[in-house]
Amino acid sequence: MNGRRRINVAVVGDRGVGKTSLITSAAQEVFSERPVPVLPPTRFPTDFAVVSEPVDVIAFDTSSRPEDAQAVDETIKAADVVIVCFDAQRKSTLQRLRSDWLPRITHLRPAAPVIIACCKDDTEETLPTDQVREFMEGLIREFPVIEVSIRTSSRKLRSVLDVFYQAIKTVLYPKAPLLDASTGRLTTPCVKALLRIFLMCDSDGDGALNDAELNTFQQLCFGQPLTPDELASVRQMVAERMADGLNDAGLLFPGFMYLHTLFLTRGRLESTWTVLRLFGELARQRQQRQRHGSSSSATVAAAAVAQAAA
Repeated sequence: MNGRRRINVAVVGDRGVGKTSLITSAAQEVFSERPVPVLPPTRFPTDFAVVSEPVDVIAFDTSSRPEDAQAVDETIKAADVVIVCFDAQRKSTLQRLRSDWLPRITHLRPAAPVIIACCKDDTEETLPTDQVREFMEGLIREFPVIEVSIRTSSRKLRSVLDVFYQAIKTVLYPKAPLLDASTGRLTTPCVKALLRIFLMCDSDGDGALNDAELNTFQQLCFGQPLTPDELASVRQMVAERMADGLNDAGLLFPGFMYLHTLFLTRGRLESTWTVLRLFGELARQRQQRQRHGSSSSATVAAAAVAQAAA
């Protein structure tokens, strides 16, 4: 064991949609006019993506031959995340996302997040953007496991790295535990966790985070405070979009929730997960000290907040 988390990425799709080229272009930064039929498991460079923990990313190419269907199913079952490819120049491959691939994936691996890769998006023969967007919007409503759809060109090495980077992020920072895809609202466990964190950071107990408390939170979670301009921007944004999110004393809990909802809906899941994991670790330390009788229920968290404020 090398201490690195392994992430298995299954790459699936119809024949000729660009699965193999997507992998080689992303992992090796080269495009081959005559790719091999199916690649062996492909390990990405260890410095491929800068994320919160060291990871080993292994992409599994899949065959389109009918006789290999069972092997494809097994690859999907073993995947942490699935990339489904379609050809931007062939409408039938787009339509088969709904009729075949997504029902198949959600049946075999219900919990796996899905990234849609629109491959070969590099000629005038590509499907109209509006048509693809409308189709994808409906598909995302129907299959909440879809995290994002990305237009790519392996030939031009455009956005191929983004596809795999997004795949990694969906594994390290999953959306489902935090955001209800059907309503666009934070899940109940997420709200409860954020409320505990909010109350912990509200050091004067007035029900609002003033600038000093907000910066203490920012310093503790992200290692640097907000500038006065950034603080003003946060206040203005919440005031404009959340009537009950702000008062004269500072940021209220509805505003705090709004900011995290914004993070999640704009793809910045790592921000909210960083907060939750940090305070989760503080809670774990608190419980350990309580078992040994060496602290009160809030000592560890209060000490961490105080240190950030110093």
